[in-house]
Amino acid sequence: MSLDRKIKKLELELEFDDYCQKIKKAPEQSNEILLELYGLYKQSIESDCNIPEPSFIYIKERAKYNAWNNLKGLKKEVAMRRYIELCKKILGK
Repeated sequence: MSLDRKIKKLELELEFDDYCQKIKKAPEQSNEILLELYGLYKQSIESDCNIPEPSFIYIKERAKYNAWNNLKGLKKEVAMRRYIELCKKILGK
C-alpha cells in the first residue's frame, strides 16, 4: 500500500472516529435511522456480519442483525464513508 493510500485511510478512520463521538450528541432519531447507523458502524468495524441469526422472537436483536447482514460484502472504507455522510445529514453539516 502506498504512503498516500495509507494517509488517506488514516484520515478516513480519524474522521469516522470523530463522527462516532459527534453522533452521540445528536437529537433522538427514528429506529430506521438508528438501524442504518448500527449496520454501517458494525460493517466499518468488523466487516461482514459474523454472528448467528437471532430467532424471530427477539425482535430488536433480529432488526440489528438484519441491518448489519444486509451490508454483506460492503468494504469497510465504503461503510465508513456512508456512516460519515449519514452523520453529517443528521447533524445538519
